[in-house]
Amino acid sequence: MNTDPFPPAAIDALAAGLDDYRLTTPTDQQTPAEAAHAAAEYLVTLGWAIHIPEPA
Repeated sequence: MNTDPFPPAAIDALAAGLDDYRLTTPTDQQTPAEAAHAAAEYLVTLGWAIHIPEPA
């Protein structure tokens, strides 16, 4: 049983988005928020949906 909630393809998409961000954005202009945004854009572009569940 896989206990990891993230499919390998989603992890690959996140990694690609972060790599692209690091390679195309000057180091002194990089921020965690923009890195997260770039990773999320890759997920959505590749057909993944971002779902934030309602609090229990």
